[in-house]
Amino acid sequence: MAADLTDETRAVLDALPTAVVAGRAVRDDAAYVLDVETVFVNAAAEAATGVPRSQQVGVRLGETVEGFRDSEVYQVLLGIIQTGEPATYETPWWRGDRGKGVFVARGVRFGDGYLAVFQDVTESRAAEAELRSSELRLSEAQRIAHVGVWEWDIRHDRVIWSDELYRIYGISQSDYAPSYQGYLDRVHPEDREYVAEVIEGAYRDGRAFSFDERIVRPDGSVRMLHSGGRVTMDAKGRAVRMLGVCHDVTDRALTERALADARTDLERRRFSERQAAQINEGIIDGLVSAMQALDDGNARAVRVAMRRTLEQASRIVTDLQAPARPV
Repeated sequence: MAADLTDETRAVLDALPTAVVAGRAVRDDAAYVLDVETVFVNAAAEAATGVPRSQQVGVRLGETVEGFRDSEVYQVLLGIIQTGEPATYETPWWRGDRGKGVFVARGVRFGDGYLAVFQDVTESRAAEAELRSSELRLSEAQRIAHVGVWEWDIRHDRVIWSDELYRIYGISQSDYAPSYQGYLDRVHPEDREYVAEVIEGAYRDGRAFSFDERIVRPDGSVRMLHSGGRVTMDAKGRAVRMLGVCHDVTDRALTERALADARTDLERRRFSERQAAQINEGIIDGLVSAMQALDDGNARAVRVAMRRTLEQASRIVTDLQAPARPV
């Protein structure tokens, strides 16, 4: 079993770039499994958990970790030992001074125990939770968002703004008397021609309109608006009135951009996790082959299997550490 690993095999396991642990079943006289005991921890696992190997090897988890025997991970390990079926599982675990984290592990039976490789996915899970929270906040903001309303009496060239519209534009009623030209002057220079074309087309044809625009407040800040409205025509087909609304979508747009960036980052994390899962499966297969050869006394086969495992893991890790390609 893993407790009898040779110094050479332990050295190779220590050189692996992914965390490896091994444990054995602790049984009573009736062969009933009472607990599991850690018998090997490699350097990567020591670094990931932040706990020295001297404080892990020889420890019976059921006696040391509160609630361990009632945990899902204990049932998974029992299943691996008793059925021989490999399993992938996720569990909270310590990360030393960084506090408790989340790890994904892949385990197989070996001897009367198990061998597992694992990775820290704490940041990925936190990113997923923050993304879900941000999406909920955006949804809530959209439900309660305020909009500004304006009315243009074309025949008398009189424009009326709602209080909310003044707030959106960052100006007070005492400082500004609304007018069509005054409005256009506040549209971002890069959007002004387009906005004028849309409104003049609606004025001419009497059709409803909508557009996205940027405005510039007196303090120089830029806000993004989604605006729209409709035109009232007289009996002769002339535009006499326009009624419109402006929805300040700046925060939403920034949030959506941040969400898009977060989704991209999360996809990169998930890709890395999938790559790490490939490492885990390859290492598990290699370690099992090596240890079986070790049981058979075939030292050469052990060295070959361990060397191939290390090369495969190192190759994938090198790919993961390569600079990300532009997306």
